[in-house]
This record gives sequence, C-alpha cells and structure tokens, in this order.
Amino acid sequence: YYLTLSSKSQFKTEFAQTLAFKLPDSSAVTLNANSEISYT
Repeated sequence: YYLTLSSKSQFKTEFAQTLAFKLPDSSAVTLNANSEISYT
C-alpha cells in the first residue's frame, strides 16, 4: 500500500507481495515481501 503523511511518503509490502515503483527523482525501487521504505 501507499501512505502519505505530511511530506513523508512510505511504501510497504506484506507477506508474499512485491512492489516496483519510481521515486520522485526517477530512482527505481523494488520492494520484496515484508519490506518498507520511507522518504521525505
């Protein structure tokens, strides 16, 4: 799922889920299962 609080963004995956997306600076990110990333 995708969550935005104030100027902080957070992506999180659950069990057996993967997620691929691009950050605002065009960096490519792939999250494996049970992972998360956040940035401001």
